[in-house]
Amino acid sequence: MQRRSKVFIYLRKRTIYIVLTILGIVGIVIATFLVYTEKNNNGQLLVNELGMQRARTQIMAKDANRISVLLDALEGYTEQEDMNRVEKKLEHTKRDLESNIVEYEDVVSGIEQGVVETEYGEIELYRENTEALVSEVSENRALWDEFKLNYSNIIQFDDDDEEFRESIIFINENVDRLMESSASITSIFLETNQEFHRSNMNKMLLMIASLAMVLVYTLYEFYKYLFLPLDQLYMGFKKIGLESSYEGNGFGVRAMSNEIGNMLDGIIKSMNLIEEINTNMSFDDSLKYIYNSFGMYIPYSYIGIALFKSKDSDILVGSYGIGKTKLSDNEMTGILGYEIPVGETSLKEIMRSGEARIINDLEEYLEGKKVKGYNRIVLDSGIKASITLPLVANDICLGFIFFSSDRKHVYNENHVRFLNVLSNSIAVSFQKNIFVEDLLYSSLLALTKISEEKDEDTGEHLGRMKRYSTTLAKLMKKSPVFMNKMDASFILDIEKFSPMHDIGKVGIPDRILLKPGKLDYEEFEIMKTHTVNGAQVLIEAEENLKKNGKEMFRMGIEIALTHHEKWDGSGYPEGLKGSQIPLAGRIVAVADVLDALLSKRPYKEPFSFEKSVEIILEGKGKHFDPDIIEVFESNLEIFRALSEKHIQMEEE
Repeated sequence: MQRRSKVFIYLRKRTIYIVLTILGIVGIVIATFLVYTEKNNNGQLLVNELGMQRARTQIMAKDANRISVLLDALEGYTEQEDMNRVEKKLEHTKRDLESNIVEYEDVVSGIEQGVVETEYGEIELYRENTEALVSEVSENRALWDEFKLNYSNIIQFDDDDEEFRESIIFINENVDRLMESSASITSIFLETNQEFHRSNMNKMLLMIASLAMVLVYTLYEFYKYLFLPLDQLYMGFKKIGLESSYEGNGFGVRAMSNEIGNMLDGIIKSMNLIEEINTNMSFDDSLKYIYNSFGMYIPYSYIGIALFKSKDSDILVGSYGIGKTKLSDNEMTGILGYEIPVGETSLKEIMRSGEARIINDLEEYLEGKKVKGYNRIVLDSGIKASITLPLVANDICLGFIFFSSDRKHVYNENHVRFLNVLSNSIAVSFQKNIFVEDLLYSSLLALTKISEEKDEDTGEHLGRMKRYSTTLAKLMKKSPVFMNKMDASFILDIEKFSPMHDIGKVGIPDRILLKPGKLDYEEFEIMKTHTVNGAQVLIEAEENLKKNGKEMFRMGIEIALTHHEKWDGSGYPEGLKGSQIPLAGRIVAVADVLDALLSKRPYKEPFSFEKSVEIILEGKGKHFDPDIIEVFESNLEIFRALSEKHIQMEEE
C-alpha cells in the first residue's frame, strides 16, 4: 500500500509540474498574442493618422488660396447682401484652416513626444518607431513651422498686404515638399512597424513550437504513466469479464472515470453478493440482487434457474425466474414449474462438460430441430439469445442458471468469464439456502401430510391443490386485472405454500377430522381452528428464520389463515371481506373448493366437472373473488384437462 501511495504521489506531482508548465507557456503565448494584436491595431491607427497629415496639407493649401479668392471677390461687390455672404464664407474657411493647423500641429508634436492623439485615444509610439523617425520629423518640424507662420499671415492680413501675398506664394511653392515630408514619415513608420511585427511573429512562432514540444512530451508522459496502466487495468477487467457497456453522451475524462467506476462497482457488487449469500441472503433475494446489479455487464432481460427435483433425480424443474422481455410487460412465468428429464434436453452436455453454453440466435439454433415445450415457451416470450451455466457445488450439479436476452448476438466469452467468477460461489450458497429452506419446508409439509394421509380419500389432495392453485395463478398473471399484482416469486410461493393450507388440521382430533357425516356446531367450531393453528405453526417457523435474517413463510401464513374467508365476509376465522382477504388466500380458496367438489370425501361422492364448475360459478361474488372466477371461467378446458390428468394419475 505504501509503495502504491508513493507511485500515485509521484505521478500527481509530475502531472502538476507538466500542467503548470503548459499553463505557463500558454499564458505567455496568449499575452504575446494580445500585445501583438494591440500593437498591430495601434500601428494601423497611427498609419491612418499619419496618412491624414498629407491630406491636411492639401486641404490647408486649398483653404489658403480660397481665402485669397474670397478677399478679391469681396472687393468687387457693392451690395451689402453679397458682401455679407462672402464674409461668412471667408470666416468659415478661416476656421477650417485654423482647425487643420491645430490638428497637424498636434500630430507633429505627438510624434516628437512619442504619444499621438487619435479619435480612439492616445497611442504611444514604440521606441523602434521614434528612433527611426527622428531625422525626418526634425525636417518636417522645421518646414511646418514656416508653413504655420505663413498660414498665420493668411488668417491675419488682407490680400493687399505684402506678407499675405508672400505667404500665398510660399505655400503654393512648398506644399509638395510638406506633403512629401508627411508621406516620408508614414513610409518610415510602416517599415519600422512591419519589422517590429515580423520580430514579434517570430517570437510567437518560437513559443508555439516550444508549446508543441511540451505537449508532445506531455502526451508521451500521459501515455506512459496513465494510458498504459489504464490499458492494463482494462485488460484485467476483461479477463474476469467485467467490460462496461458505456452508453453515455461523451468520451472524455469524466466518461472514462465513470466507466472505470462502473467496472470497479461490478467487483464490489460481486464481493457483496458472495458475502451476502454466504451469510443470510435467501435464494429469491440472491436472484433479485443479481438481476438488479449486473445488467451493466451482462445484457440480460430474464434470469431463470432450473433445479433438479432432488439429489438423485434427473427431472429438472423451472424453479426461479425474474425479468421480462420487450414482447411482454409482464414477468415471464410460463417456464416456472415446467418439468422435463435432463436427458431429453441439450443441457445434459453442459452438465457433462461443466462448461457454459452461449446461444446468440435461438431461432437459428432450433432451426430443423423439434421444438419442445420449454423451448416454445421461451420463444413465445421473445427470448432471442441466452447463456447457460451449470450450478455445481461439491461436484454435484444442482441445476442450471440462464441469462437470456430479447436481442440477438449479445453474448461473448467475456460474459462467460465474469459469470464463472460468480457461479461457484452462487452454487455453494444456493445449495446452503436450498438445504436449510428445503429442510424446514419438508418438515412442515410432512406435518401437513400427516393429517391428509389419515384419510385415504384426501391423501392426494396436496398435490392436486398445488397444481390447481399454480395453474390458476399463472392464468391470472395474464389478466389485466392481476398482472401488476403478482410476479414470478408470487407464483413460486403459491406453488410452494398452497399444499400447506390445511397444516393446522394436524391438531384436529381424528373423531372430527374423519367423521363420515356432517359436523355438528361444536365440532365445526373446533374444525375452524385449523386456520389459526396452522398460521401459528408457520409464524413460529418464520420467527426462528428471522433470527438468522431470513423470511420464508409470509404467504404460507396468509394461505393457512385466510383460505376459508369468503368474498362477502361470511367466512372464517376473521370474517374478512373483499380485498381485505390476501390474494393468495383468495386463489387457494377456489382451488380448495374445486378439488373438494371433484374428490371423494367421507361424507360425499365426487361431483362431475360440470357440476363442480356450476357450484363454483354460483359462488362468484359471494364465496369467491369475482375477478378470479372470471379467469377460471375463461379457462375451463385447462382445468378440465388437469382434472382428467389427476384421475388418470390416481388410477395408475
